[in-house]
Amino acid sequence: MTTMTTQDKINATIATLEAAGLTHGSAHLLAYIVEDAPNWSGSPMLDLTASDKGNLTDLKKNGYLTTQYDSDTRVTYAFFTDAGTALVKTTAMADYL
Repeated sequence: MTTMTTQDKINATIATLEAAGLTHGSAHLLAYIVEDAPNWSGSPMLDLTASDKGNLTDLKKNGYLTTQYDSDTRVTYAFFTDAGTALVKTTAMADYL
């Protein structure tokens, strides 16, 4: 039995998300948000590039994520919606949420 590395899980998840209709950029961003979720009690802090922000907008418009800005710390956090959680549960990273 071969154990998947974290990178293997990310790559497999990106492929599954693309097959579900996400763009490569949005699938990539979602996979990395999922990978970071356990470090933030399921709601990771976002540090995004300009192109990531467009993909985040895509994920939010599709109903997979919401965000919340904390004005005290000046940090934005991602929250998985029920639809986002259900989608991630179909991937190799299902155990991350």
